[in-house]
Amino acid sequence: MLIFLSIFLVHFVWLFYSTDYKYGLHDIKIKLPLLVFPIILSSIEPFGIRQRKILFSFFMLALLASTVIGIFILLGFTRKTVSDAREISVFISHIRLSLMLNLAVFSGIWIIMSEGKTFFQREKVVYFFLIIILSAFIFILKSLTGIVVFLFLLVFALIWLALHAKNRKAKYVLIISVILVPLILVGYSTYCITKFYRVDTINFSSLEKKTISGHYYSHNLQSKEIENGHYVWLNLCEDELKNGWNSRSRLVYDGKDLKGQEIKYTLIRYLTSKGLRKDSTGVRMLGEGDVKLIESGTANYIYGNKWKLYPYIYRVLWEIRAYRLGGSPAGHSVTQRWLYLNISKDIIRQHFWLGVGTGDVQKEFNKIYETKYNYIPVQWRRRAHNQFVTFWISFGIIGFSIILFAFFFPVFARIKSASYLGYIFILIAILSMLNEDTIETQAGATFIAFFYSLFFVMANPESQSKEIH
Repeated sequence: MLIFLSIFLVHFVWLFYSTDYKYGLHDIKIKLPLLVFPIILSSIEPFGIRQRKILFSFFMLALLASTVIGIFILLGFTRKTVSDAREISVFISHIRLSLMLNLAVFSGIWIIMSEGKTFFQREKVVYFFLIIILSAFIFILKSLTGIVVFLFLLVFALIWLALHAKNRKAKYVLIISVILVPLILVGYSTYCITKFYRVDTINFSSLEKKTISGHYYSHNLQSKEIENGHYVWLNLCEDELKNGWNSRSRLVYDGKDLKGQEIKYTLIRYLTSKGLRKDSTGVRMLGEGDVKLIESGTANYIYGNKWKLYPYIYRVLWEIRAYRLGGSPAGHSVTQRWLYLNISKDIIRQHFWLGVGTGDVQKEFNKIYETKYNYIPVQWRRRAHNQFVTFWISFGIIGFSIILFAFFFPVFARIKSASYLGYIFILIAILSMLNEDTIETQAGATFIAFFYSLFFVMANPESQSKEIH
């Protein structure tokens, strides 16, 4: 326990190395769960298997409630307007919710597979359906972190179950599943990438010069921007497009959509995504649903499908391609992370040994935004989005090393007695920290502190040895 508590101690000591005490104290308040939960859980009797099953049962039911509310919002049963599926997480960040969903799903597997007759068969069926519902919601949320974590955990769980399966047929099925899951993922990823980069074959010398109404098209032959394989800046007649759009929508052509983007660019991309020309004829072919999507800031008609995964993968591929073509990373979750990490490298070089202090991380980021990246809007000027990098920026190599030791030593110390759930949780924690500042929010810090303390501070090796064997 004392080793893990040094994570909080480092935050407290480095507060006095900061200049922004207000933010530093706010950060200390957020990190209080890292102090409180280890002390509380180490001072009470360790939970047995039955108590853990009860705990995770209520955990799953709480997440089911959040899932049901999210689905109701997505289906339009509330007044909340949803332009992005991730907005259906109304209580906490969709990323933190996806991490909790992952732990709930794989703890459900533990409940079903655990030895003993604590639960009747019909109860296990209920848990099976809970697992399916919560798993589906991870993908409905469209959280890249949550989906990647889920896929890693799925492979890990299959390997674990295969190693501990007593039935030979079950073992073979699990081994085959371990092989098939990565193959399916690679196959689907290849299909998505191939589909994204499939581009229209255009004879540029024979492009039409005029619209049906007799106005001239403009064709930007240098631009490589595409939507669903169609070139964005071909067959464009802005005069017709402007008049046609203003006759269809209350949001004027030269104004903003509901996301604050220039609506004319949203319209041009949307028409392109449907293979329509950017003229009055193209606008007339839009349905009322299309008009509403454009007004909401949806730039591709496939984004209107709230249930499929491909539109989200398409969005990620589009972000990467746009960035490589010189576009701004602002507002794009994947490419922004490259920017954040580049800024992080600059800060680490300047403050390698002792870091910037607990309270000065955002302050140092803001300095570099102002000097090198002032084109990034203020709302997108964020931090590292990598918890380990944030530790290094805050505390330098010295504090970073202390925190790594404090975080991983209890795990390695219990490596032989750690439970299936302990491994599941630590994988969730590590994978999320590679892509998020997981404990920089109250929800994230509480999630990590409570379950880390449950599995590695309040460990019960005797009861754990009976789990899923």
